[in-house]
Amino acid sequence: IIIPVVYEWFDNFYGSYVHAKKNGRYGAIDKQNNVIVPFEYDELFCFTAHLFQVSKNGLSGYVGLNNEIVIPLIYDS
Repeated sequence: IIIPVVYEWFDNFYGSYVHAKKNGRYGAIDKQNNVIVPFEYDELFCFTAHLFQVSKNGLSGYVGLNNEIVIPLIYDS
């Protein structure tokens, strides 16, 4: 099994990562199924190989690997 059947949805790998949906929230995992960005976002898009555009509670920003905030979630979605 490459990706276990615990996700409601997932997209193709973008580099080493894939964004997925679990329990109604979006996050990202790597090829070993390690969580790279926790499943806590309303939306998540792979922006680059190491940067994700995310939104939560109507606000958007960018996070890096391990959910490091690069641009705070202060912008309207």
